[in-house]
Amino acid sequence: FLCPDGQDGMPGNRKIVMTYTLTPQNEFRVDYVAQTDKATHMNISHHSFFNLKGEGNGTINDHVLYINASKTTPVDAVLIPTGEIADVTGTPFDFREPQRVDYRIDTPNEHLRIMKGMSACWVVRDWDGTLRKAADLYDAKTGRGMQTWTTEPTLLTYTGRAFNVKQYPDGKFPLLAQ
Repeated sequence: FLCPDGQDGMPGNRKIVMTYTLTPQNEFRVDYVAQTDKATHMNISHHSFFNLKGEGNGTINDHVLYINASKTTPVDAVLIPTGEIADVTGTPFDFREPQRVDYRIDTPNEHLRIMKGMSACWVVRDWDGTLRKAADLYDAKTGRGMQTWTTEPTLLTYTGRAFNVKQYPDGKFPLLAQ
């Protein structure tokens, strides 16, 4: 993927290679390599969606989630991070002990209202740039589970409650079609 100098107001030609791998150890890896010819900002991500029950078998609400984070980065009304680093203690965002995804998902909370669910950017605890576990997700009905490991300081979750399934019955959501 190539982003030319000036695209989105960013300096430098940016070449990004993303590789998806399924390893012999049954790991799904996403690796990124980026090069640029000028000093610039890079914030590379991918937007995979996982339902451990399988397609058409219900929501992720009863999946059990653990997140290795004691802080989040709240957003404003137009989904832009406010710059605040918020402690999760006593909030619906405390997944330092495994909880169901829908654990307090409908609690009166401005961030939950804005994001329409348990969608947040979590600040990984004790981050030092080395590879570390950021989260576990498990579905008791299927016995399927996954771990998320990263070298980056944050983990983004999205529960998908903002998708309007009635508006897009074929499942082709505009944000996913890009």
